[in-house]
Amino acid sequence: MSRTNLRINLVSCLSDYEPSGIIADRIYKELVKRQVEVMVTPCRYAFIGEPEKYNKSIPDGALLNVYVSELDKDIRLADIPKFSTNLDTFYITWFRGTNISPETVALLNKKNLTVIVPSEFCLTVLTASGVECPMYLIPFGVDAVEEDDTIDYELPKDGERTRFLAVLNQWDDVDNAEVAAYLFTALNEAVKKDAELVIKANGVMLNKECSEGIKILDKIVPYNSMKELYRQCDYFISLHHCQCFDMDMLRAMSYGLPVIAPRFAGNLEYFSSHVGWEVPFEYGYRNGNMVCVFDIDETVKLVNEACVTRQESKGKLAYGTAKRYTWYEFVRRLLDVVY
Repeated sequence: MSRTNLRINLVSCLSDYEPSGIIADRIYKELVKRQVEVMVTPCRYAFIGEPEKYNKSIPDGALLNVYVSELDKDIRLADIPKFSTNLDTFYITWFRGTNISPETVALLNKKNLTVIVPSEFCLTVLTASGVECPMYLIPFGVDAVEEDDTIDYELPKDGERTRFLAVLNQWDDVDNAEVAAYLFTALNEAVKKDAELVIKANGVMLNKECSEGIKILDKIVPYNSMKELYRQCDYFISLHHCQCFDMDMLRAMSYGLPVIAPRFAGNLEYFSSHVGWEVPFEYGYRNGNMVCVFDIDETVKLVNEACVTRQESKGKLAYGTAKRYTWYEFVRRLLDVVY
């Protein structure tokens, strides 16, 4: 069968800002470029009690089903539509922690799905959890920076305000209040220097008082609106306790932003001291998940160091690194797996 005759049914949430919707949208666009016939089945409401309404919309004539979702909650996996037995089913997944329940493992193995994961970390966790179905490692991509965009590597000079962007995602499976408290402790210290800090909280309510130099975006910021936010900032701070693939970090790198983050879990493939500053951490366990526990004092020192040293080479290397991770390459490798 030629690729032009391949018929794919893409089953996913269809949201502009949710990761599963982003991934599904990018896969769809790249498949269409290759003249692959794609059918899209919205399953967003399958996760909140109306699975049958959308399960019936999956065409029996599809030659391949691709299901995109997070592996955060068992109900999401349990509500996978009942695909016809003659269909190959791909499950593209990522998750926030390392504690995969036995029920989830059993369901994956029972359905014998072909699982696509974006990082070695995901592969290791699923294997260690007892997942036996076929698994492939294909890193996610980021949107290519448009040709009319110019990457500005010049960092603020003495006397100019430095702007940091820190992201706190609502999908973290650890205590968000604890993460928020940590961020505020570190960032309030940082603004004692001439810096401004923007916290993108993705709907997580942060009830702490903050310094004048801290701005909180406590509403959902659509994925496509993040472009301007990246361009307005000088550095990107990612302080997740655990993340299997940090798309926010990689996209910030694609706009030439140096990164301040722990080198842990899903960012090992693309983050190092060449593109930013590595936050010291120790391994720990919370809620059954292996997490990294940050050193607050050392993080504040790194933020201050970034303000003082202004190493523009890190931004250039960050941009060069991110350019290697594209949705074109993801779909090319996905189709190689299909064939």
